[in-house]
Amino acid sequence: TRVSANTIYTFAATSSRMLEARFALCKYTVIATATTGGSAVGGGAFNHGATVTLTATVNAGYTFNGWYEGGIRVSNNTTYTFTATASRTLEAWFRSFVPSNITSSTFTVANSFISNIPPNINISTFLSGLNERTYIKVFKGNAEIAGSARLGTGMSVRLMDGNTVKQSMTTVVKGDITGDGTTSALGLLKMKRDILGIEPLSGAFKQAADVNGDGKINALDLLMLKRDILGIEKLK
Repeated sequence: TRVSANTIYTFAATSSRMLEARFALCKYTVIATATTGGSAVGGGAFNHGATVTLTATVNAGYTFNGWYEGGIRVSNNTTYTFTATASRTLEAWFRSFVPSNITSSTFTVANSFISNIPPNINISTFLSGLNERTYIKVFKGNAEIAGSARLGTGMSVRLMDGNTVKQSMTTVVKGDITGDGTTSALGLLKMKRDILGIEPLSGAFKQAADVNGDGKINALDLLMLKRDILGIEKLK
């Protein structure tokens, strides 16, 4: 018969007695959960010192990001084995698989540039033409721009995996030689100065000035830009 549940048992000696301290292994509860993108098994009740093995399974389109406890990663492996010494709650974290390259069936993606972009297009419309738009951010300098903001030549399009940039491309908006996303008299002047050799254009802006796409900047490009500005024949 148990006479006390305490480790210290005090009583008055009134007769001879034989008492036995009995011990039992501690039992712990291990809870295994998972974020969206996979599943986790192996949790349950375990005796002290037992071996616990948790296994994470990744769904298609996701990658495993580790086992976490209290927001701290404790393992990078899908199988996590440890000795039960306390109750624990662990979560398998998953994240969407991020492609390595930007692709598009609407725009031309080549040689670190995204081109064949019409003028006066906003960021949302532009992103809708990129297959990896879920993972893409657009920057002007160090500032991110989004939504209804106008896309301009020379902006940075970054394929993001969390905080890591997997690929960076530069925008080329047809006829936008100033970087504001539109065709203008200032852009026309810059094209003239390039043709005359006074102030050569370079990089994305040189590509933007080649509005007919023949690899050269000449009087035909100048004419097409003029017609766009005058509303006679818009660039597409």
